[in-house]
Amino acid sequence: SYLETPDTFNDKGGLAETEWRLVHDAVRRDTSLAGVSNFSSQVSSTMRQQAVVALVLSLLAIVAYIWFRFGNLKWGLAAIVALVHDVTIALGAVAVAGWLYETPIGHGLLLSDFKINLALLAAMLTLVGYSLNDTIIVFDRIRENRGRLPDVTAKIINDAINQTVSRTIITSGTTLIAVVILYLLGGDGVHGFAFAMLVGVVVGTYSSIAIASPILLIGRSKSPTAATKAAVPVGGSAGVTQQSRASL
Repeated sequence: SYLETPDTFNDKGGLAETEWRLVHDAVRRDTSLAGVSNFSSQVSSTMRQQAVVALVLSLLAIVAYIWFRFGNLKWGLAAIVALVHDVTIALGAVAVAGWLYETPIGHGLLLSDFKINLALLAAMLTLVGYSLNDTIIVFDRIRENRGRLPDVTAKIINDAINQTVSRTIITSGTTLIAVVILYLLGGDGVHGFAFAMLVGVVVGTYSSIAIASPILLIGRSKSPTAATKAAVPVGGSAGVTQQSRASL
């Protein structure tokens, strides 16, 4: 035993060497989980299908909400068209930035080779919410101006836009101030997010006015509105009554 022959404690294969080897191996062993950087084709296909399903369901939910709120399917479809327009333009700007970031124009605009990552995905989702909120505000004023008319007219839409344009400019302006500061001083971590939001705020502001609202005029009847038809008999009957009173 080691008590009788203590010199064997440090012999090769003895207790000291065995324990030291166990401790050494335990300390050097990698206990963290290995990161997964590549996916098989089956896994990527499943994730792509789930993403498409989630996108379609979210668009249907938006259409259903606006349809229920404004009482017409056309209003929901107009909002979806504006959303698709905003996201497409923002993604196109990201792609153009990848071509221009090494040019003098790219250096002047502080462009980078932006990648589709979580930050950029968060920017697109934020853009969807911002644009949808702006569109619903304009739609609310159009509905208020329409009153009981069965359909909207160009004048109603024009009046609603004029009544909400000051709010739109103030909201977009304050948002742009924050996004520009984030783009210039935020660092590389949020540079792509700020760039996408910078483009998206501008695009989302005019899409609610110049794209979503005019779509409401598609499919409306060419005949005079019910209110116009109703106004003619009222005025006519009042005129006949006054003429009859004058004759009497």
